Amino acid sequence: MNIKTAIIAAFALHCSSLAVADYSGVFNVTTSDGFAWTTSLESQETLDGGEFWSAQIIDSGVSISASMYGSPEDASLGTVLQASNQTADNLDLDITFTMPLAASLTGPNSWHGSMAASISGENALLASVLNLSVFEAIAGAESLGAMFAAPFELSSTGGGTAAASDSSSGAVILTFADSLQAHWQFELGAGTTVMFNGGFGVIPAPGAMALFACAMVTFRRRARWLTSAQ
Repeated sequence: MNIKTAIIAAFALHCSSLAVADYSGVFNVTTSDGFAWTTSLESQETLDGGEFWSAQIIDSGVSISASMYGSPEDASLGTVLQASNQTADNLDLDITFTMPLAASLTGPNSWHGSMAASISGENALLASVLNLSVFEAIAGAESLGAMFAAPFELSSTGGGTAAASDSSSGAVILTFADSLQAHWQFELGAGTTVMFNGGFGVIPAPGAMALFACAMVTFRRRARWLTSAQ
């Protein structure tokens, strides 16, 4: 299909804390007005052993900036996603980022995740689509759990802002899950900008939760850099 303008950029962090790594993530965006885009993103390795990916899309109808920090070794993934609907109508978006794992997850596992969402704009609106949760965490082909369950709606009027947060946890039996995926699916009002900030981790052992917490602290520092770069 024809895309009027699509600018794809990795945010090159020219500092000593980063080096090229071998983990390729996949970022995918589709919208209800016909926009579709998929690309492979090469990671950059951080000194703490994590991996960092980023991408930006600018189209006549939508703009998206994304930053992801994950640990393929410890099966945790943090995300910051900003999307703006630049059309005069409400728009449905389906966005995924898939991170490969260093080793497949099998057997019983627990997981925990949290996500915050904030919106801005004149008569801003963020809502669930049909009966689908706004955010879903996935390991391999298995759904771990969801946040902002349908029916969900967050709105503001008069150019104001609104925010909400959610968390979830549970247990799942996995069979050779070789990736983690963050999946957003939502309706965005005309002229609305939404910012999602959060992540999740699979926890096969009690000590892994501490590693996930440390990873999220580092990721949020990088997320502040992404936001200031817009």
